[in-house]
Parts: sequence; structure tokens; C-alpha cells
Amino acid sequence: TLREIKKRDLVEDKPYVPPPVRESVQLSFRHTPRLFKTPLRQSTKKREEEFIIKNRSKLRDNALLNGTDVDVSDVDPIWLTSKGDEFYQRGDIGSAINAYSEALGTDNTMVETLLARAACYLDLREAESCIADCMTALKLSDSIENRLESDEAKLLFKKNLLSRLGMAYCLRSEHDKALELFHSVLQLDKHDDDALQNIRYLKTHMEVVDLKAKADSHFS
Repeated sequence: TLREIKKRDLVEDKPYVPPPVRESVQLSFRHTPRLFKTPLRQSTKKREEEFIIKNRSKLRDNALLNGTDVDVSDVDPIWLTSKGDEFYQRGDIGSAINAYSEALGTDNTMVETLLARAACYLDLREAESCIADCMTALKLSDSIENRLESDEAKLLFKKNLLSRLGMAYCLRSEHDKALELFHSVLQLDKHDDDALQNIRYLKTHMEVVDLKAKADSHFS
């Protein structure tokens, strides 16, 4: 019976022979490289992306990147430009400039990005930087023919470029140059309300400045 078999096995003193050792097999697992040493979560993904955008220039030499395959510089410039647009719409001008600058560092022929960064500099009243970006975009304006498909988009780009350049010259009190640029906008679109308003305001401002100068000369 089964009871007798178990009893006999207990009585008999048989040496225990363990099973043979299994052959060792080495397995390697490759995880998705991450800049952050925390698990990827959908709830924090947007904040992580914004952190990278704001600190990209510092992250290239950051110790967090050592030993990983993460290359912060290998980012699509179009994606960077879109992030810059998001920052600009939220009023985060500094972060927008960082994003646009990194995009241009990857592709310096992106005239739309140059014009977007020029708008940021204009908001900060940094005339020199705004003029520099506008002039660079102006030199590359031929590439607009390839980048922009519709004539309406090309016209809008040219008007924005001339308008921002004119506003920058206004900040430098170079009113004659600014007035000439605003008139150039009207040559492209004679019904452009912003150009008409800028011209009226600038002419009034120039008259006031002239009257003040004459008054100062009388009382000096």
C-alpha cells in the first residue's frame, strides 16, 4: 500500500541525489533611455519636455546624461519651434526664445522661427536682436517660396517681417527707416490696417518730437 511504501522510504537510509544544475544563460534587458531617473508617467511628460526645452544648453554637459544614449541636441527643430510657440502664447517669452534658438541651432534656415524669435525680442524691447533676426530672415526670404505653399502665407510672412523690422527701428528712434518699412507693407497690401495705423501713429509722433525740439530751442 501507499502507507507501506512511505514507511519503507523513511526507514531505508538512501543518500539524496540533487538534480543536475541547469545550464546558465545570460540575458540582457535594454530599457528606453531617459534623462530623468524616474519612471515615465503621462501626467509628468509635458513638464519634463518643458524642463528640457528651458535647460537644453545646460543639459548637454549634465552628469545625468553620462552613460545613456540620450542626446538632447537631436530634437526635431519643427517640434522645438512648436514648443516655442506654446511658450509664447502663454507669455513665457524667455522660454520661447530658448526653444526658438535651439531650433535654429539645428536648422538656421528656418525663417519662420527667426521671425517668431524676432517677435519675442520685440516684446522685450530688444531692438538690436529683433533687427538681427529680421535681417537674417530677409536674406533667406527666397527659401519661403519652398517652405510656404500658398501665396497668402507668403504674403503674410513678408508683411510680418517688414512690420516687425519697422517696429524695431521705432524702438531705436530711427523713425524715417520705420516709416519706409511700413509703407513697404502697404505696397504689398494697401488695405493692411496695422500698417495704416502704424504710419498714422508714427507721423503724429514725429510731429510731436519735432515740435518739442523747436520748443526746446526757443527756451534754451
